[in-house]
Amino acid sequence: MIIHLQPYSKEEINLLEILDIWAYSYSYKGEVSWTPLMFRLKDVFYYEEDILTKEKIQRLIKQFSPNSKNREDIFEFLYLQGNERGWNWGRVGSVNAALLYKSAREYFKKFF
Repeated sequence: MIIHLQPYSKEEINLLEILDIWAYSYSYKGEVSWTPLMFRLKDVFYYEEDILTKEKIQRLIKQFSPNSKNREDIFEFLYLQGNERGWNWGRVGSVNAALLYKSAREYFKKFF
């Protein structure tokens, strides 16, 4: 599955392929309270310009070919709230999280 990281951006197109999704649900009193998700992703297309029109974005996405240069794994963590909150994203729809490229993972690895 390919996702557009910032679908409302007027400056860039950043397409990522989702390779794997891992989830771990925490329960409290028999109900799922929240589920952190870990995604393994790959860059497939990136384009940046000062101002991108909607038409240009659509044209570029339709004709993109996957980028084979930077194919290292990228990880991202998100979370879903559980049963009590209707399985929505955390904090009022906030789904932003840092993309962890290899150099960032190597830095943080020493703390675990």
